[in-house]
Amino acid sequence: ENNTDTLEKQILGSLTQMGPLELRDLQEEQKIDRDELDPVLKSLSAEEYIALEVIEKKLIELTEEG
Repeated sequence: ENNTDTLEKQILGSLTQMGPLELRDLQEEQKIDRDELDPVLKSLSAEEYIALEVIEKKLIELTEEG
């Protein structure tokens, strides 16, 4: 088993236990950076083991005038 296979199993296990997760929560739980996690998630999605949903977030902050 290579590292990718192990990570795939860990991700599927996390989703089974906790249900839908945000990417940053998965990163924290797996203690892995996004560059390593993205290809594994894309692979699982392509194989239809998981569904990825993009959620747009907006950041609101004060301007210099505010």
